[in-house]
Amino acid sequence: MTDELMEMVNAGMDAEVFMRSGAGKFLRDKAEYEILEATALLVQADPEDAKINRELRNRIQVANMFLQWMRDAVDRGMAAQDAIKETE
Repeated sequence: MTDELMEMVNAGMDAEVFMRSGAGKFLRDKAEYEILEATALLVQADPEDAKINRELRNRIQVANMFLQWMRDAVDRGMAAQDAIKETE
């Protein structure tokens, strides 16, 4: 159990370090820009054009998923760290 928790702690720390790195910041900024850009285009899109609406919503969702996965990795690592502290 502790080995699994330590793996989760390490993965969370890796995710946190990555998100502060140049590559992580670039990807975070890119995802946030993608969300803003696609949202603006979606607002302007013809509501009857299902193809463009679906495409734009997918772009938003993909970028949101990336950001959420990174937050999840950090959160799981922190929760695992707390669980280890409680067992000590």
